[in-house]
Parts: sequence; structure tokens; C-alpha cells
Amino acid sequence: MAVPAWMSARAAGLWYANERAEDLRRQQDDARRRAEEEEALRRAAARREQGLARARDAQGLLQAEKPREALAAAREAVDLAPDAAEALVALGTSTFAAENDARAALDPLDRALSLEPDHLLARVTRARCLLSLERPQPEVEAEINHVDRLGTAGRSAAAELRADVALRKGELAVALVHLDEAVHHDDKNARLRVRYAELLLRARRFSAADEQATAALRLERTVAALVARAAARKELGRSADALVDAEEAIELEPQHAQARALAEALRQKPQQQPTPPLPPGPPGDHSAHASVHTALKALREALARRDGREAGRQLQLALEIRDVPCAPALTERAQLLIEVERFQEAAQDLERLRRLQGETVSFHLLRAELMERTKRPEEADRSLARAIELDPRDYRPHEARAQLLEGRKDMERAAADWDQVVAKAPPEKRGWLVHERAHYFHRIGQLDRALADMDEALGQEKANGHLWLVRGEIRAEMGQRDGAISDLKEALRVGLRGNEEQRAKKKLEQLQP
Repeated sequence: MAVPAWMSARAAGLWYANERAEDLRRQQDDARRRAEEEEALRRAAARREQGLARARDAQGLLQAEKPREALAAAREAVDLAPDAAEALVALGTSTFAAENDARAALDPLDRALSLEPDHLLARVTRARCLLSLERPQPEVEAEINHVDRLGTAGRSAAAELRADVALRKGELAVALVHLDEAVHHDDKNARLRVRYAELLLRARRFSAADEQATAALRLERTVAALVARAAARKELGRSADALVDAEEAIELEPQHAQARALAEALRQKPQQQPTPPLPPGPPGDHSAHASVHTALKALREALARRDGREAGRQLQLALEIRDVPCAPALTERAQLLIEVERFQEAAQDLERLRRLQGETVSFHLLRAELMERTKRPEEADRSLARAIELDPRDYRPHEARAQLLEGRKDMERAAADWDQVVAKAPPEKRGWLVHERAHYFHRIGQLDRALADMDEALGQEKANGHLWLVRGEIRAEMGQRDGAISDLKEALRVGLRGNEEQRAKKKLEQLQP
């Protein structure tokens, strides 16, 4: 600023000095405010970090089966970090575990999901709360379906939740099918394998229970796994081995009631003999053969509606004639036996099928599925390679192998097989199979390729609401909001089945202001 001419040199000096002093005071005030703000932010960040640490402590305590301590830690976490999703999830999960109060647990879970809509643990616990509160089935299914879309871990959790739904209905056979799927998606989860073993014990499938408990023990040495294996081996007549497991469980947890009861029973009783297998049934006439077809159809329908009791009854009827002289009946029965995890009987039917009609593509597709389910991946691969040799033009072996390879996390080879599926697809099926490949690219996060495949699929089949829905969901993930809204509206206009309509409406609500 220019100094007025009338100012004396001394006055000008004083004016300049005052101005400099005022500037210095302003700078000092600004610096002090910035320091105070930075300190406040630092303290808030430190407080939040403490809250997140307590949330992690709470989850660890839950895993250690200490729900009360977990709840106390979770409450501290929310006090320290009230707007952190992890703290809110810890509070919801520990409230449900410690107090079995589903209503109280829902509030923090819903607040967490408003911050992170796809938080897996929050979604899973929320579904369990809805089940506990006996909310309407569509509401529960919608939550489980959301879980199902959250990657491999989500698919495993959704399958376990569906097992819970089946158990509430008394459908043990259906629950076992879902729990098998859960283990398939998360085969390194010891807790899940133990739970599967416990359900297999209830179903009196002792060999399978032994196998699952043993697999769990390879992952983690727990009392629950030891007790489950001891119970299975006791029923299989392996009393000495069962006693070793029971005694080890008591060493780990001296007051474990079931382990102590098992050990006492095993010390007192002589070794039991395994239950002998049922003898082969006598060959039947044409009417008996027809009854097998009828029973198989009824079994399929019972499984579809998750009627475990009826499924078990129809399965016994379908097995009354062991040597069915009919390839279609043998094929369908083997497939259903695999689905309900009666693997030994499925293998017997496959051998009968091979003797009846020789090696075919369909035979090797079914054999590959059985080999994969019984943890023999090399045999599964050999069967699929043989199927390709038998008919190099058939896309089905490549599709089956792509799915198996994806389950094994061999994504590069899976992609190559999906390319072969599309290359060999018959014209009338190409659109749908391209859509299936789009799902694969979607699952592995290659959204550009998924979108390109959906564009092609819709180019061939525009009157399919499911295709519009899938493309809309992919576009939403890519941030193409307008395109996603357009596709979802078209999906609703064309028409959707089951819960897909609700899926589309919910996604539209999220996208539209």
C-alpha cells in the first residue's frame, strides 16, 4: 500500500510496524486454528482406530465363543467410532449372539448396511435375525439372495442360510443338499465342515460324517470336530478310534458333556459291527420299472419344493429296483443320488449305465460331477477330456469343465473353456451360452467383457427379462447409471420371474434419486 505524502517518515514507520504486527497476529491465529483442527482430527482418527480395534476384538471373542465379552467390546467400539460400519456390525452380531435379541441386533446392522450395503457379515447376520423373528418368507429370501451375490463367500453363506431355512421346516435332506453346496464354496472352513458332519450324523450317514469331521480336523483341531468324528466312528464300529477322539476332546475341554458321555459309553461297550448294506433288490417287471420313473419324478418335485420327508420316501421307492434296465432312469437316478449325496449308490448306477449303453458324453458328464463331488478332481478332468474325445463338437463338456475350473480358482483355463462353449454353441443356444459366459466374466470382475457378451446375448434374444436385468446390474457396477436404469426398466416391462422382479425394483430404487 502506498504511504500518503503527508505522512512523516516516523509516522510511516509506525504505520508499517503496526501493519506487520497485525499480519503476524493473523498468521499466528491461523496457525493456532490449523494446529487445533489437526489435533482434533488426529484425536478423532486415533479414537476411530481404537474403535475399529475393539470391533476386531469383538469378532475374535465371538469366534472364541465368548459372546458376553464380545458384546462389551462391541459397545466400546461403537462409543469410540459410532459411524464405523465395522463397529456397528460387531454390535449387531454380538447382540444377537449374546442376548439372542434379533430386534435389538437389527438396528446397528441396518445402520451398518446404510454405510456399506454389501457388507457380508452384516447381511448374513441380518438374514439370521429375520429368520429368528419369523419374518415373511419373501423378505428372508430377498436377504439371502443379496448374500448370494457377494462373491464365493456370499454363495457359501447363502447356501448355509438356506440350510437353516430347511431345518426350520424339518427338511433335513434339503438342508444337507444346501450345506454340501456351502462346503463346496468354502472348503477351508472348519466350522462349516463340523456343522455338516453334525447334520450327517442326524441323517445317520456316518461314513460321510466321518469324512467331513476328518477334513475339519485337518484344518483346525477343535473339540466339536473331535466329538463329531468320535460319534460317527462309534456308529461305524470303530470304537478304538472313536475313543481316541473322545479322550482328546476331553483333554482340550475337560467338562465337555458329550465328549465325556461318548468316552464312557465307548469304554463300556464292545466294538460294534458296521451296519451291513442293503441287499440288491430283485429285478422287477414293467410296472415296477414304471414305478421307478414315477418315484424319480416325485423325488425331483419334492426336492424342488424342499419337502425333505417326501423326498426321503420317494428316494427309497426309486431304489427298490437296483438294476433298472433303462438308461434314462439310471441317468436320472444317478443324478439325483449325487444331488442328495448318496455317492456310493450313484457310482453303482453309473456302472450299470456304462454296462447298458457304453461310454457316452452324458455318461462322462455325470461321472465327472460325481468325481468332483467326491474330491477326485483328476478323475473328473479325465472324464471330461474323454467326453470331448467322444464328440469334439459338443459344447457341454467344456461348460462343465469351465465351472469346475472356476471352483478350483483356475481362471485362465476356465476362460479358455468358456470360449470353446461359445465357439461350439448351436445357433439356437448361442445367445443363452454367451450370457452364461458373461456371468463368468462378471464373477471375476471383468465387467467390460461381461457387458460385451450381454450386448451380444440381447442382440439375439430381446424378449428375455433376465438378460435385461443382468446387463442392468453390470452397467450399474460400471457406473453407467442411465444405461442401467434403462435396462432395469426394460427388464420389468418384458417380465421377470420369482424374486428377480424384486431385485430389479430394488436396484432401480438405489439408482434413481
